[in-house]
Formats: sequence, structure tokens, C-alpha cells
Amino acid sequence: MKPTVQLKADTLIFAFPEITQQLNALLDKHMQQLPLALRLPDDRSKLVGAVKELAKGREWGLLPNCEGAENPPKSLEAAAGDLTAADVEKALRSTVHFPPPTIRIGFERTLRLPVDRKKYLLPAGIGDFPLRSVDDFADTLPAEWVKRGGVLMPMYQSDAMCIRFSSRYPFAVKIGYGKTNAVSGRPWVPHLQQDPQNYVLVPEQSWLDGFSVGKKRLRQFVAAPLGKDDSVEAQLPSKADSDGVQIQACPVHAEMFFRSRVLPCIPANLNSILPQLFPDHLKGRMIEVTRSRCGPPQRGGLWNMEGYTQEEIYKSPYGIAIWDQTQTPHCFIHLCNSQLWKQITHTDLPHRPMTAIEYKRTKIPWFDHYCADQPPPQKNTRRPRVLWGFLDSPCNPKKR
Repeated sequence: MKPTVQLKADTLIFAFPEITQQLNALLDKHMQQLPLALRLPDDRSKLVGAVKELAKGREWGLLPNCEGAENPPKSLEAAAGDLTAADVEKALRSTVHFPPPTIRIGFERTLRLPVDRKKYLLPAGIGDFPLRSVDDFADTLPAEWVKRGGVLMPMYQSDAMCIRFSSRYPFAVKIGYGKTNAVSGRPWVPHLQQDPQNYVLVPEQSWLDGFSVGKKRLRQFVAAPLGKDDSVEAQLPSKADSDGVQIQACPVHAEMFFRSRVLPCIPANLNSILPQLFPDHLKGRMIEVTRSRCGPPQRGGLWNMEGYTQEEIYKSPYGIAIWDQTQTPHCFIHLCNSQLWKQITHTDLPHRPMTAIEYKRTKIPWFDHYCADQPPPQKNTRRPRVLWGFLDSPCNPKKR
């Protein structure tokens, strides 16, 4: 089964069903070679004694026999005597949970940082960009875009973009910006490279705020400036390959993942799976657990110097051999400014623009060209409000 790329709720989902099949096949092979410690003893009283010993601890207790019930469970001794090798295998399989070999990639809106010599805190995200499938607008798109497929992403001049990654399965993700690799800053190549590293390691790295322009410096992803000619053809770059963003995901080899992550977690003896073998006789006790306050990594704390974002790219310690480069689906993200979006879809952008007032609140400079693609403020006879020393107007605010 080939990898798939789906668009759901403004998120790209790369799925690898063949990896799941390979992991299940490796588990089946392992189950056929169970060690002696997982084989049922001839003397089942040893199992009964192990269950009673487990019930003396803090985590597990024995359930009552329920002799008066309509369908009472077997006694502990009878249940131990009826166990088979198939029951052991079933109990083992119930303890193995593969993370789905999928990766979710979203595109978050944020504010544009100016190209100057001042330092700015990296602004927080303000929601996801809307995405639309290229196939839905095949009649109004250039042939090159239809051929490449992918999704459309509308951006205002006041928008910048950061890319968000989410997965529990290891991936090497390449990001291209035109014909340049956004991670290494080198020309785009179809394969993975270790030195310089041309991919981000997921799930270790969950964000990418721009494309590489030097050591530890990334420049933001922004929309193309508005042109005088607002036709689609006039706004396209001279070479189709130089437009937009492309993303390529490469999973770790299934066998490598099974040996390093799954196999060490499979129980090595019968005592480890007693609760699964005797579900009608053991019950879990309520234990007070102190939970640490943790969550997904948060963006922030990064600085911008001379228009560039300083950000660390997580260095992969694994090398190239662990990645399955026979499965590398990719997706193109076509960045559309407001003129291009209206020409293609015949509609306005589905999200509202950021305003000068919102920039002012974050202490990030606002520039007049950000207002070029924003709707003019509606006429209002009432006196405008004054916020933060500026008139309540989305564009070109002036001090009162």
C-alpha cells in the first residue's frame, strides 16, 4: 500500500499503511519465538501463587468470587488450569501498542518581523491558515499547478507562516522553499543528507519558523508582494518550480523502530502479564499519582536579529541508514497573495487580516505595504475610538 497525503481540517496528514503492516508482521514473527520465561509451567499452582502475591501489593487486589451471581467466574485455580499458549499470546499482544505511522503538518499564522537591526520576541501563533485542495480549482489554475497538485494557502501581506509538526512515530521531514532546502539553505535534492542536515527530526522538533539563510538563522515564510498586473499569469514566477513550499516526509524503517522501541517494551515473563491473563480475578487499586504539568512544546523565547529568526535545528544522532527512503510522499503548498487568491477562487480570503492595532499591541512595527491588500475601513459617522494611542482603523493609523 502506497503512502497517502490527505487534507483534513486545514491540516496535512501523511499516512503510511505499509509501515503498519510491516510492524504487525514483525510482531507475528516475534510471537512464534517466545522465550522459555513466557511458556506456561506444568505446575499451574505456581501461577496461582504469583497472582496472590501480586494482589498483596499496592496496585492490584483480588476480586470476590461472586458465587451467588448468575454467571460466576471460574475459581483462580480453575482459570490457571485452563490457560493455553494462545491465551499467553493474546495477553502479550494486548500490551503492545504501535503509534500510528502518520504525521500531521499544520501551518500557523503569525506576525511579520521587520528587516532591521532591532531584537523582537518571536510573536505567538494566531490560528491556522486555511488550506484548499488544488483539485477543487483545476479550471482556474495554471496547468503547472494542477500537474503538481497539493494545496492552496491564502496569505495577506501582514501574514507570516510557521510550520507545525505532530507525530509519535519518527520522521525525517524535508521542507523546500522554491528550489532551496529550507533547513540547510542548500539547493533542493530528492534524498536525505546528514552533513549538512537537510531535514528536521520529528517528533523531537515540532516547529519551523522559516527557511535557512545562514548558521542558526531562518527567514520567515511570507506572501509574494502584490503586482501591478493582477492576472494569475503575471503573478506566477518565471519558473514553476520556484514557487511555494514543498514538504516531503520519510519514516524510519519499520524493523529499526520495532527493534529499538517496540521489542524492549514487550513483557519478558509471565509475571508481567498476570493482569491480562486473569482479568476476572485481579482488579486495579486506586493510587494517588502526582502528575507533572507538561504539554506540547510552545513557541516563544526566540529572538529576531536583522529580520532573521534565530532557531536551533535539532541535530539527528541517527544517521541516514535508519530512514526508509523508498517511502517519501510529498505535497506542494502554493502560497497565494490576495490578488492571486481572488483570481483563482473568485472569493475573498476566508480569514480576516491582522491590523496595525494588533501589531502595535505586540510592539512590532507596522508598514504601509501591509495594508495594500486589506479592505478599506467602513465609513462610519460616529467618532472613532482610540486604542493604544491609535485610531481604531485597520490600516494606516495615525496618532490622535
